[in-house]
Amino acid sequence: MSTQPVVVRKVMPVSREEVFDAWLDSEGMGQWMCPGTVGRSEATLDARVGGGFRILMKAAEADYLHTGEFLVLDRPSKLQFTWFSPGTDQQETLVTVEIHERGGQCEVVLTHERFPREDAAERHQKGWGEILDKLAGYLDGKRDDFRLAYEFAAPVDKVYPQFATRAGVRNWWTVFCEMEEWVGGRASFPFPSSDFFAVVRITRLEPGRVVEWEVTDSKHPATSGFVDLNDWIGTRIRFEVEQAGEGRTKLHFTHAGLALKECLGVCSSAWAFFLNQSLRGYLERGAGQPHTK
Repeated sequence: MSTQPVVVRKVMPVSREEVFDAWLDSEGMGQWMCPGTVGRSEATLDARVGGGFRILMKAAEADYLHTGEFLVLDRPSKLQFTWFSPGTDQQETLVTVEIHERGGQCEVVLTHERFPREDAAERHQKGWGEILDKLAGYLDGKRDDFRLAYEFAAPVDKVYPQFATRAGVRNWWTVFCEMEEWVGGRASFPFPSSDFFAVVRITRLEPGRVVEWEVTDSKHPATSGFVDLNDWIGTRIRFEVEQAGEGRTKLHFTHAGLALKECLGVCSSAWAFFLNQSLRGYLERGAGQPHTK
């Protein structure tokens, strides 16, 4: 067994949280976990300590299956997981990803150890370098996202259901919401008197942490003047919550892809109203302002 671990470093002009979350985003990982001739990957992740993962790297010449188990998930500073692959002779190796603050940027330090052979370590040195380069490019491209952050005087267990359940969404966004409350389920958000609607597929539910939707259908009113009335389709909406003190919760909201859309001005104002006024009103005073007409 090789005694020399592989260590790869990469400085990225993004936050530590963005890098950490990318490692647990199965959809996004398919675009950057692609070393060498790999064109895309298919990832299935059980994002919890003790949870497993399966990454199928698809290259022109063959598919390469990688599996492992998460050992440490310490957001936003560290991930650690076992790693089995054809390149390690299906023997258990160990990968540690450390994410350090570097003055408005972050440095990713990836250490891969326990290789069975020196040549396997050399190949992985090159492969992980390519992967981190592609991760940096992928995250830079996500700067097209629209983001908001708010802190509420309410505990996490009260905030999280406002995004994960039909009853919750009806408290602050639209009372006409219908939702299948599981990953892969469909949710619809009509605003009848505004002549707007959105339909999503629920892609992520991590209780007390993250809710994510992918917009599969939407339409702005014809009176909006927008050229593309369906420009929400393909965008992603993510709600991330974390405890911010005793009985307080911080919300990180992302509408991925919205920043490049012609509706940005109207939609950003609407999101700010519904989250900072309507949702806050419900959480802190028991009275939201959802769409009711």
